[in-house]
Amino acid sequence: MAVYYVGDSNPDGMSFGLSTTEKITFFNGTPVVQPATVSTVVTAAITTAAATTTTTFQGLLDAKLRASNIAINTVIARLKTLNLIASA
Repeated sequence: MAVYYVGDSNPDGMSFGLSTTEKITFFNGTPVVQPATVSTVVTAAITTAAATTTTTFQGLLDAKLRASNIAINTVIARLKTLNLIASA
């Protein structure tokens, strides 16, 4: 079977989707719009975590670790949504 290449050798590159509301997908997934930014989730997580912990160094470190965990899980979920990594 022949390989079909997307692109026209334009030195400026390629783009998929003309706007954040246009749906795209990869690997036969369901097309979806562009997921929201991860930084919004991280900022909210840090604010929430910091507000619910003590002001000790360990408490602030725990808040940052929870926020990082939330950010990583958010990135994984969005990669799955775009079908760029397999869902378990």
